[in-house]
Amino acid sequence: MQDACEVFHLAAQASEATGPPRPIEDFEVNTAGTLNLLEALRSLERPVPLVFASTTQVYGPLADVRLHRLPTRYEPVSRSIRTRGLNEARLFDLHDPLRCSRAAAEQYVLAFAHTFGLDAVVLRLSCICGPRQHDAPTTRGCRES
Repeated sequence: MQDACEVFHLAAQASEATGPPRPIEDFEVNTAGTLNLLEALRSLERPVPLVFASTTQVYGPLADVRLHRLPTRYEPVSRSIRTRGLNEARLFDLHDPLRCSRAAAEQYVLAFAHTFGLDAVVLRLSCICGPRQHDAPTTRGCRES
């Protein structure tokens, strides 16, 4: 990290679709892995900015968010959610170990920014494409309109 100008932390145990809950692995990958990265950044003579990829999974299944099914994607019915995303005042719904580990990692990033002056931003991403991202909106409790 000595030569880094910024750090993009995208690593995570992300998918609920990969099998039964694995709370220790979730904690080690998501929470402890993030804490290790934060400590490494803090140890630098000049810490560099951090962009942390969190997830909307911290909000739970979002069963109240209604969706339109379009030919190539799902889209929120609510214009406000469609254009601005979810309000950050929305409470977390951490009803499983995976969501707990992701939320804890996010909170560590914010705590290090506050406590140690680390320049950091948290992004809560949704509908990520890639390996092991099999969840369709209807399987997460969302209702189509």
